[in-house]
This record gives sequence, structure tokens and C-alpha cells, in this order.
Amino acid sequence: MKKKILSLVFAAFAGMGAYAQNYYYLMQSGTTTDYNMLNTGTVILAQGSNDVLSTAQTIPFAFNYYGSAVTQYKASDNGYITFDNAETSSISANVSIPSASAPKNAIFAFWDALEMKAISGSSVKTEVRNFTYGTAPNRVHVIQWFTASQEGVAAGSSNYSYFAVRLFEAGNFDIVYNDASPNSAAFTGTMGCQNSAGITGTMIGGPSADFPNRVGSSGNANDKVYKFIYGTQPAFDLSVTKLNIAPYAALNVNVVIAGTISNPGATAITSFKLNYAVDGGAVVSQNVTGVNINASGGTYAFAHTTPYKGTTVGAKSIKVWASNLNGANADVNTSNDTLGATTIVVSQLGHRRLLHEVFSSSTCGPCAPGNVNMTNIVNSKSINDYTVIKYQQDFPGTGDPYCTSESVTRRSSTYAINSIPRMELDGGWDGNAGSYTSALFDQYQSKPAILDIYAVHTITGQTIKVDVMIKPYADISNSTKLYIAVLEKDTYQNKKTNGETVFHHVLKKMLPAIGGTTVTAMTAGSTKTFTQTYTFPGTFRLPIDGQSANRINLSTEHSVEEFSDLEVVVFLQHATTKEVYNSNWSVLNGNLSVKQPANVNAVNVYPNPANNYVMVDFNLVNNDNITMEIMDITGRVILSENKGELTSGDQSMVFSTSDLSNGVYFVTIKGANGFTSTQKFIISR
Repeated sequence: MKKKILSLVFAAFAGMGAYAQNYYYLMQSGTTTDYNMLNTGTVILAQGSNDVLSTAQTIPFAFNYYGSAVTQYKASDNGYITFDNAETSSISANVSIPSASAPKNAIFAFWDALEMKAISGSSVKTEVRNFTYGTAPNRVHVIQWFTASQEGVAAGSSNYSYFAVRLFEAGNFDIVYNDASPNSAAFTGTMGCQNSAGITGTMIGGPSADFPNRVGSSGNANDKVYKFIYGTQPAFDLSVTKLNIAPYAALNVNVVIAGTISNPGATAITSFKLNYAVDGGAVVSQNVTGVNINASGGTYAFAHTTPYKGTTVGAKSIKVWASNLNGANADVNTSNDTLGATTIVVSQLGHRRLLHEVFSSSTCGPCAPGNVNMTNIVNSKSINDYTVIKYQQDFPGTGDPYCTSESVTRRSSTYAINSIPRMELDGGWDGNAGSYTSALFDQYQSKPAILDIYAVHTITGQTIKVDVMIKPYADISNSTKLYIAVLEKDTYQNKKTNGETVFHHVLKKMLPAIGGTTVTAMTAGSTKTFTQTYTFPGTFRLPIDGQSANRINLSTEHSVEEFSDLEVVVFLQHATTKEVYNSNWSVLNGNLSVKQPANVNAVNVYPNPANNYVMVDFNLVNNDNITMEIMDITGRVILSENKGELTSGDQSMVFSTSDLSNGVYFVTIKGANGFTSTQKFIISR
């Protein structure tokens, strides 16, 4: 009888083990930039480690593994961690899991016979380290294998791997595969996890699984991620994980409802209903069929066939979700269904001019083809759609003679860039100008602009005066900076060793200084104006190089080859995120008065070239009855408006030019006392 009871107890225990709670995993691509595989962290297994465990490492927050609290772990050079602190030896012979012969209570990132071994005399680091990022209660603890190699072979260009385990304070964990040599013989390992008894576990692959990521690039977007979730995987589950909805939109203009849906469920999804609602209003639905969203992490990029069109200004809350999975099946896990975004509808949007900030040098070989590539791309676009600033740098070698301290500060302090060639697009995209594409231009230039910025400048001798107007179409409470960059269109005397003989849009001075001008909060429809005047001091000097001891001293001398060749770019930038709200070329103020005005001052016509409208600013000395005319190049009057009696002071007029063809036109201000003032402008689309 006793034997029978014991047998029943054992059977019950075995049954509990067979149905014990387990982890399931989702396959994902990419990590956010707050995770940096290059973070040096704390070394817990040094170079040369082989078949050893680290000392016990403390997790900086409460973490549950298989339903039990764990506080410490040990890491092995063989690609796993164990929460069993009683373990003293590292196991290199990997097996399938779950298994009683495998390390217990362990996460197997890539379990194989590995080693932290570097080529003799090489600067390559081979180590296991840990670090934590984020703030409570959303901290992430990382165990990173940095340049692990197959046992007995030193890490090099044909034998390396980078991978990590991330423990999340909010629960669960994932395994990140950053990169492995694309040319090496296939790494084979075991990937997954198992509990303290070695009888419950989840295996991604093994014991002969290939390394999941061998693209030869360790950028965040290329990471391969397996996210492990503790619990029972739902059969039907769709989650909206990303929304690509314009943050701003103009009145009565379509807003595309687009984004990405992922499938955390155990069943592949072939059809579903895509839904959205604005401000809790009527649900707009679309049946999506003929798709195949793989189970356990498959994704689908969507764009709803019915766009949203805002008919009133203001913030609109948009919620998106899926339903009716594979017909009539309900979504089992409703906690992750809906994702929301806010679109602010404004009376109108500005015209984006994409700012290219290029960090370059005449001593930088790769900079030359990068500059050519960037120039070819922008030259194929309308000049109304972009601006360019070149910041010549003090390296490699002795650097560019036209390097200035302002150029260096813009690179090192504003963007924390330490290599060239580099280029920033509207303070967002950061990359080599040589890898820039026309598609990237279109992608960034099409982003809605919530303000227009205009500038007019005059050059008198070595003095330049710049008047700037910012016209916001939405409230902007963020901390912003106005930057005014005085450039030389073409320079020749700074050529050095990289084969370039002419350099375009080279920075000469930032006004008033490299830090720009702080702009206080702006209200939609309320313009702000700024004026900066600067006199280039002294005489021209060509520095021998860009080193700090030889650079131009902006307080006593200058490096302007031709003052008639100066140009100006103005832009407004978020002080923290570095997002550029908009930029523009300044227009050289050239008054073409037919008759010297007796009652008008400071006539400015902008933007010039114009697109769909032109603004005319002027100052009246005395009250006067004013008529405005627009003529084409033949002298034919296209538009004539009597503005009536205007009071003395600053005046601003806006004319629609959307019906005008590309070409040269003239705007004329006429007063009742007989004066006229005419200026030329260009329509270019």
C-alpha cells in the first residue's frame, strides 16, 4: 500500500512538471537606440577566459524567473547565464533543452564551446560585461558577450560574434543577436532557457542551430531579437506595435493611417478587420484578406484604405486596433490590442526645406565621393526643397584650412560626432553622405512642416545684415534655437589632399555665435522677427591647416574669398532633440526701384524664389493710399489690388501665386502721392 501511494505521488509530481508554466518566444527585428552593444559596462569575464563562470553578479532590481525571485547570476564564456549560484564549473558541450545534463535555471543566449580569445597583439576586445540602462521601474540589465569566438580560434574578421541577454525590470527577458562574421564557418549552438529542475524549458534551436544574425553590421536596426514571455501563448492575438501617422496635418487634407501589426499568437493570421476611431467617434473599418502573418512574432505593414481628413483645427486622438482574426475569432489578449497617436490639425502647413549639415574636410579621402553624391542628389531636386551647410573639420591629418572653432563645436558638441564624412538631415538621419539616397531625401523632405522661416540679407562691404521672420502654424512651447549660418557659395583656396578643387556652401560665421538665438514659445499665426548684423573683421588670411593654433581668429580676421559670394541659411532647431523644424535660404535684398520712394522704406519680397504665395513687407513713413500690382516679365499686369488708406509703420501683404506659371515677375507698390517701388521675384516649383 505504501509503495502504491508513493507511486501515485510521483506520478502527480511528474504530471505537474509536464504541465508546468513555461516561456514562449516571439521573433523580432531591431532594438531601440537606448540599447548600445558598444557600451563598455563592467567586465565580468576578461579576455582569455575559457570554460569558466564569472563571480556572482547582482541584478539591480527584482526579477522573476520561472515564477521565482532571483537576485544573482553567473555568466559563462560558453554563451549562457545561470541563476544557480551553487554552480562552479562552465559546461561547453551543448545539448538540446530541457535536459538534466544542461546547466540548471539558465538562459542560453548561444551555448557552445566558445572562448574570449583575441589575436595576439590585436586591439580587439574579447570579454563578457554587464551594464544597466533606463530608469526605475523600467530598467534593463544587460549581459553582453563582446567578440566571442569559437574555442581554440582567436577572434578576427572571420571568427567573431556579438550577442546579449537583457533582463527587464518590468518582467520577462530577451536574447539579442547583434552580429557574427558573415564569412566564418557556421557557428552552431543551443538557444533558449530552462528551469531549476531541467525538466521544463523552451528551445529556439539547438544543439546545432546556426547563429541567427550574420549581416556584417551591428547597427540597432539589424539586431535580431527573441523576446521570451512567461505564460501561455494565446491562440489568436494581433497587436498594433507601431503607427506611422503624421503628427501634423492641414485642414481638409488626407492623413494616412499606417503602421505595423505583429502576431504574438500561436496561430498564423490570414485575414482580419483593421479599425480606427478619432476622438472616440465612429469606427472606420477595413477587411484585410490574403495576408500571412506568421505566428510568434510575424509582422505586417498596413495602410488603411480610408484616410482621415480633419475638418476642424486642434489635437485629434487616433486609436487603431484589429479584430475578427481569421474570420470570426476574437483576440484573446486584449491588453495589447490598441495603439494610439495624436495628430494636430492646423490651418495650413509650411513648405519643408530639408537641411543638410555636412561635416567634411579637404584632407578626408572618403569625403570627396560623399560630397559628390550629396551634391548630385540635391541638384536633381528643386532648390525650394533643401538647404546645405558644410562644416570643414580639423582632421584627418592637420585638417581643412577653413575649419573654424564654430565648425568643430557644431560637430562635437551639438551632435557628438567623432568621425567624418558625416551628415545630418534635419537633425535626424545621421550617416555618411556617400550612402545618402534620393529616397531618403524624399522621405525626410515630405515630413510636415509646422512653420515657415524666411530671411532677407544685405551685404555692404564686409558687413552683412540678416532679417529673419518665423511664421508658426501651430503652437510651439518647446525650447528652440534660431541659427543663422553665413556661408561662402564656392571656395577654392582650401584644397588639400583629397582631390576636391572646389567646395560648396562652406560655413564662415554663425550669427550671433555658434549657440544660436533662443526663441521663446510661439503661438500659431503669430510671427516672430529677428535681426543680426555682423562685420567680418580685418583682412583675409589663408590658414595652413585646420589645427586650433592656426585657425582663423573670428574676432580679428576672416577667410572670405569673395564677399559678393556670401549666402545665408537660417533654421529653427529643437534645443534638446535636435529636430529641425524648418530651414531656408536667405534672399539677397536687391531693391529694383523704378523711382526713388518718398514714403516707403525697407521693401522685402519673400520667399524668393516663391511657390504658392509671396509676402511683401514694407514700412510707410506717412499714412498713404496704397495700390499693389504684380506684373509678368512683359509688363502685363497680372494682379492689381487697392489696399486703401494704410497707416504709417510696418506693413505686410500676402499674395497667392498658386495660379502663376514658373518665371520672373515684378511686384510694385504705388502711393497716392506718386511714388512707386518695384522688386523682382521668381516663381519656381
